[in-house]
Amino acid sequence: NIEELPALFKHVQVFCSVSTGPLFVADAVGSATVVIGTDCAYDQFPQTKTVIVQAPDAPVYVHIMYPPENMSEDFEPAKKITVEMMGKAFTEVLKK
Repeated sequence: NIEELPALFKHVQVFCSVSTGPLFVADAVGSATVVIGTDCAYDQFPQTKTVIVQAPDAPVYVHIMYPPENMSEDFEPAKKITVEMMGKAFTEVLKK
């Protein structure tokens, strides 16, 4: 539950997520974070050990939290995120 997340995240080296509440909890306790896509302004993301991964041609706001059948073309840029991009993000965030 939400009350236990801070204790859990104290043991997590890197938390990977779309922009959700747990992302900010992980950041608050010092875990590095990798954000997949964007669905809020860059200045609203955790500002410490964070790397944002999105397709180069993605708009600033890309909603990828919902099931594909409920999505519009907003999901298309998220489909361009590769395993290599994620691996690079994890390497980068662990150096911070």
